Amino acid sequence: PNGNYVRNGLQSINVSFYSNEPASCKWSLTDTGYEVMPNKMSCNLNTFNPSVNNLYECSTVLSGIKDDAVNKYYVKCQDRSNNTMQQSYSYTLIGTIPLSIVEKGPSGKVAASILTVKTADGATKDGKSICGYGQQDNLASMIQFLSTDSNMHSQKLALEDGTHTLYIKCLDEAGNLASDSVTFTSFTDKLAP
Repeated sequence: PNGNYVRNGLQSINVSFYSNEPASCKWSLTDTGYEVMPNKMSCNLNTFNPSVNNLYECSTVLSGIKDDAVNKYYVKCQDRSNNTMQQSYSYTLIGTIPLSIVEKGPSGKVAASILTVKTADGATKDGKSICGYGQQDNLASMIQFLSTDSNMHSQKLALEDGTHTLYIKCLDEAGNLASDSVTFTSFTDKLAP
């Protein structure tokens, strides 16, 4: 959708636009006339077969996405009677910076196992993301942290005594993924205070 964040490093994206009648559409990185817009779209021009909700789809690949920048695209369409949009439709994608894990724990030998992670940067530049953890380095099998959806993430763990390695993955709203792991030894504290 218009105004969305896009993953860091993504240089192009498939997008569809819809018109109320069959039309040929083009896009450009500058707001210019339809005739000189360099990028043609693939459009449904079949009057009797609208794409969705009686609208006609034009699909394209928007390229030239820059990281850490607001990327503006301008779209104009022309119908079968050669009526051309006078004002461009402005479409924006927000390029992002990578998400990173800047702190993690526990480490060493611990009696109480609380998994903590701090994230930074990413789509909103404040580290806001959702994190998961697991004993395998596989996003699909990970368990979401109980406290997450910010830049601080924590999860109380109930583990048997021994050495453990937990894999961590954090994902922000643009699809930026940060991965890391923690290795620690948990033990049961049997000493009186």
